[in-house]
Amino acid sequence: MGGDKDITMQLEKLELVNFKCFARQPLRFSKITVLLGANSSGKSSLLHGVLAAAQTDNFPLTLSANGDLVDLGGFRELVHRRRTGERVGIRLTLRDGEREGVTLAGTFKYSRKSGMPELSFAEISDASFAARITREKGYQAKWTYDEEPWHLEIEGVYGANRGDHEVRLFNCKKPDDAVSPPKGPNL
Repeated sequence: MGGDKDITMQLEKLELVNFKCFARQPLRFSKITVLLGANSSGKSSLLHGVLAAAQTDNFPLTLSANGDLVDLGGFRELVHRRRTGERVGIRLTLRDGEREGVTLAGTFKYSRKSGMPELSFAEISDASFAARITREKGYQAKWTYDEEPWHLEIEGVYGANRGDHEVRLFNCKKPDDAVSPPKGPNL
């Protein structure tokens, strides 16, 4: 579309939890970052974590272990020490120039049905907005928006059974002269 501006984001931080050879590995990036190490020390595993997230259309809600950028196998090949009872986590913090970073984090468990990663927890956040999604039998989401003068918290549940859904506004603070946010169903 005419007038659209391309946004270039720089990877600022990466954290891998129970991913391949790492139990937990945080890493900060600069404008130029060089990875040095002996063979089998984890250089490729760091890149695999970034590539797996990058090739996933809906990261952090899903994780595509196999795709156009990298083929990592099933969950057993992703998880540290092949412990399928553990959860795998990938957390990326991206920065656009001088603005606060945007964090995309996904935690995934073993799917007995597919043998692949399945969502356990996801977070999308920046300085003023946060969305956190957990999945057990159904999905639970919590959204927080905190930009002066507003503070808004919304929680939603989408159950495994039909009709088990609820969305509720449970904390909203605004100045007296501000326009109220639109109300949706069940708010």
